Parts: sequence; C-alpha cells; structure tokens
Amino acid sequence: MISMSEYEPTDFEGIREMIGPSVDISKAGAETEIEEINRLAFELYKESSILLTIVGNIVESSDDEVVGVPRNQAICVGLVIHISKLMLGVVQLASAGNRSEIIQTLNRCIMESAVNLTFLVMMNEDEHYDRFVAYSFGPERELYELINANILKNGGSIKPIETRMLRSIAEKCTISGVNIDEVPIKHREWATNMRERLKAIGRADLYTGYRILSHSIHGTWMELLANDLDQDSKTGLFKPHPDLANVDARILIPIARLVLDAASLYIKQFFTTIPAARFVVTRIETQIVRLTEVDAAHERIYSARHEKAAV
Repeated sequence: MISMSEYEPTDFEGIREMIGPSVDISKAGAETEIEEINRLAFELYKESSILLTIVGNIVESSDDEVVGVPRNQAICVGLVIHISKLMLGVVQLASAGNRSEIIQTLNRCIMESAVNLTFLVMMNEDEHYDRFVAYSFGPERELYELINANILKNGGSIKPIETRMLRSIAEKCTISGVNIDEVPIKHREWATNMRERLKAIGRADLYTGYRILSHSIHGTWMELLANDLDQDSKTGLFKPHPDLANVDARILIPIARLVLDAASLYIKQFFTTIPAARFVVTRIETQIVRLTEVDAAHERIYSARHEKAAV
C-alpha cells in the first residue's frame, strides 16, 4: 500500500518509478500505419492501468501507522481497485492482439464502475452511499429467503452449506450496518438509473455507448451479428464465426480516459492536501491529453483508409 505521507513535497521519485517511463507518442500526429497507433494505444492503456492501481493504494498515515478510510471513501476506493483489476485483465487479453469481444464485455463493467464512482464523488451525499450499500444486498436477501424456506420445508433441519451461506450473509450485513430483513427483494436502482446518473455528472452523451456495450454482456442478437455469425449473401443462411476480432485503439482509449477522469475526481475529493497526490493528478491530466492525441491519430488514419476503400 502506498502511503503518500512517506514522500517529501518535492520528492516523487518513488511514484515516478512505479508509473515507469511514458511511451513516446511524439510521432503519432504524422504516423500513417494504424498498427503503430494501436500499439501506442495499448501502451497508454497499460500506463493508465498503473495509474489506477496507484490511485487505489493511496492512503494517509499518522505517526507511522496506516489509518484506514471511512465507509463512504471505502466505497470509492473499492471501485477504483475493482476498475484497476478489470483493466489488468484487459491488458493481459489485449497483449494477445485478438481478444476484442472479451475486452468489450470488460469495458461495460469498467464503464459502469467508473460512472458510479464519478456520480458518488460529485454528488457527495450520504443517502447515495447508503443506498449503494443497502441495495447491493438484494440478491443476498433473495438467497436468505430461499435458504430459510428450504429449512422450513425440511422441518428445521439445516444443511452445512446453508449454515455457511447464512453466516456469510450475516457477517457482511454486520460489517455494512444492514438489516437483511429490510433489504428490498425486488431489484431497485440505488441512484435512479444509468441514464439519469450520466445526466447528473454531465455525461448524458455516454448513454448510447453504454447501451451498445450491453450487447456483449447479454449476448443479444446484435452481439451475435457483430462478432459470432457470418451470413451468406446468396443463401441468407448463417455460419458460425469463431475467430476473435483484433484489438484496436477504439476499445482501449475511450475507457482509459473515462476511468482516469473518475480517478482524478476521487483524488481531488479525498487527498487535496497531499502534495504527492497532486502530482498524481497532474500525471493523470497529462495522460488524458496523450490519450486524446493518439485517439485523434487513429481516427485520422482509420477514416482515410475507409474513404479510400469506398472509392
């Protein structure tokens, strides 16, 4: 765990070493090979995932003893850590070069966590944090009811697995300050719905992309058409498409920018007085600019290639 108080205001070598050297993107504006741009996007995504990991491990210390964070902040830092773990999975998959469909599924999960983090930090209301916790127990409440119904059906006889599950639910409720009997069984959104959450953080433009990413989660017909089936234009019949699509900048850069924006808000909310944390914010802001530059280079080459193919 990184304790920011270990660093002097002007000594950030430890953080710089953890982040590592930045990939050189100085030639991106003049690059003509889209494969090189995709390589740069991958390297920038890796750097971004490292930044998320660092942000998730920032804590304050006092008297050389690490101090934990209160519940609301714990939710936020938990989301940062969750995102960083998913990004690590994307890095591992993307290194193979052709795992696009799987990455899109992870992107949907990353996007939801990043939006939730941004919403919680920007709204900064106990009510939203309370609901985030309480409504998370919906599936556990349903499981709790099912187990107790089975126990009643069996004349009060409890199986070992049922004992373990009930104990696990009870422990999590105690930690969270939740009464399982008060948790709604029917699914309820903890903060209206995703469309409204995006509006609240000024990113209503992301909702369509969020829904499109949901195709990969639910395995819709659109997902099958895009990635899993080929149609014979003559017969109208379909054949399976087992090949995985190549990874390119379009599925890496937008998500990286979104999570870095969320991470920056988190640091500014909880660590504004720590000089080293401000250094990390500056590094994040620089990274967002670099991602934007490479994204523009990819769009330039990609559009030119498709315009040429259409002629």
